[in-house]
Amino acid sequence: MEQSEIEAAYLGWVQALGFDRRGLFDGIRPLDDAIRAQFGKLSRGERVMLAFLLHVWEPARRRALLGDYDWAAEIQAADRSNRARIAEWAAEPWFVGAE
Repeated sequence: MEQSEIEAAYLGWVQALGFDRRGLFDGIRPLDDAIRAQFGKLSRGERVMLAFLLHVWEPARRRALLGDYDWAAEIQAADRSNRARIAEWAAEPWFVGAE
């Protein structure tokens, strides 16, 4: 996958999940302060998906923002379409790695 395709797919996920409208992302870039402030206010399924997106962005970034939060152990909290999104990514994983 080309970097432009990766970024387009990632942006599609951010937008489909509404995380851009909630001020958690600026385009594809995670907004650290907003994520720290809002993470605990999200539903369990939303937390899973936000942690997943941060992992795909850059695993070290997810750890820096969320510590030991284990998104993989919480997958059952995600709805069917989001579990499918994770499964599709897991079949051929890629990382944005923009930073």
